[in-house]
Amino acid sequence: MSKSKGNVVTPQHSIEQYSADGVRYWAALAPLGFDTAYDEKAFKNGQKL
Repeated sequence: MSKSKGNVVTPQHSIEQYSADGVRYWAALAPLGFDTAYDEKAFKNGQKL
């Protein structure tokens, strides 16, 4: 993602689209100390819980 290319997804946008629980679920899947990919499937799975 790059701000100059305009393809950035803000945390607020993700929360509005998938709920705070969906974003928390995605964040909890990431191993500590490593970067993680933006994964809409994980957001959707977390939203279902």
